[in-house]
Amino acid sequence: EIRNCDWSSDVCSSDLNLVAAGSGSNQITQATVTLLAKGKAADFKKFNLDNYKFEMARQNQPLVTASGSGTYDQDTQAADVQLDAQVMLARLLQAFPRPDMKASSGSAQLKAHVVQKQKNQDVTGSFVLADFSGQFGSNSFRSFGANADLDVGMTPQQVLIRKLAGKLSEAANPGGSFEVTGAYDLTNKSGQFTAKLTDFNQN
Repeated sequence: EIRNCDWSSDVCSSDLNLVAAGSGSNQITQATVTLLAKGKAADFKKFNLDNYKFEMARQNQPLVTASGSGTYDQDTQAADVQLDAQVMLARLLQAFPRPDMKASSGSAQLKAHVVQKQKNQDVTGSFVLADFSGQFGSNSFRSFGANADLDVGMTPQQVLIRKLAGKLSEAANPGGSFEVTGAYDLTNKSGQFTAKLTDFNQN
């Protein structure tokens, strides 16, 4: 079932029930995709979303959720978007199995604030990986966790990492901290980075 948007009522909602979706060996069955949005549009050039929510679920269990708010002006190309996204890793990999990755538990959360002025973007936020148990390639993880704060600037010519800093843990034991800064030139395909690692491999 799909319900169309009516911007004159300030509300947009859409429900899509999928019996089967995917391609190749990755196929998901009995999935539900829901999108809810509340906001206003002026001449379809200026958009103001008070809030939005996206959810992909399988058998009434959420796989991916995302919510937030935002504004966009097509004439000035200015945007300001808030995002809070969560991924249930074990459920997602059950729905989309990969031969090189398995998970019995774990979740990932990204909180981000994106500001665009013309063709320049600034992204700040945080990332949290919690209680990940599973296998990635030949590496096994047990109750692995990570958290990081980020501050990144992007122009058509350059990606600037002002800050990427965080900590690692496994089974409640500290696994060290890291801090990365640097810049990557999109024109020359070259970059320079500085990384500081502290107390790695404690456990």
